[in-house]
Amino acid sequence: MPVILGLDPGLAATGWAIGVKRQGMLCVTAAGVCRTSIDRAAERAGDDNMRRVGELFVELRNTCDLFSVQAIATEGISVVVPKGGRPQPMMAIRQGLVFGVVAAVAGNLGVPLIQVYPQRLKKRVAGNPKASKEEVIAAVRAAFPDLVWPKQKTLHEHQADAVGAIMATVNEPEIVALDVERDNLAFRDHIDNLSKAQIDQAIEKRSS
Repeated sequence: MPVILGLDPGLAATGWAIGVKRQGMLCVTAAGVCRTSIDRAAERAGDDNMRRVGELFVELRNTCDLFSVQAIATEGISVVVPKGGRPQPMMAIRQGLVFGVVAAVAGNLGVPLIQVYPQRLKKRVAGNPKASKEEVIAAVRAAFPDLVWPKQKTLHEHQADAVGAIMATVNEPEIVALDVERDNLAFRDHIDNLSKAQIDQAIEKRSS
């Protein structure tokens, strides 16, 4: 099975996970959260957003290179307006910018990009399209008990959704169509050449 990068895109925090199917079972070998911070001294918010998406592009591209990613699965854009509330155009703009980064990374690598929307992700992971964030996190923890989580608990939902994106798309035609045996061998050879320290360092850097 090809190496899949799962993503929960966000400008402040983007959850990521690396998944591969071995002997018919999905394994998540690494996961974390990429973060960017607002520069409150910036004169224009738009310029600061460009800096942040640039940082995110570099982080995601480096992650793809480190793990030899061959497909990207991402939670799709979903802008929710609270009942009786007002639309938040800046939030929609930021989400669009971040998804543009994800699309650019996939295009730059020449790999499939597959979207999965929240309801489908929740149903696949927790068995309920209306599952809460806590239920999704608990389901991912149960499925992958050895997974390392960020120290900051508020980031757990992002990592869980990134893993969920892989779980919900692992059998999609775009991924199944890739050369299974060759890709598995390439992945094993690449991971075998990575020391545990290199993987741990990458996770720590992207989750700090």
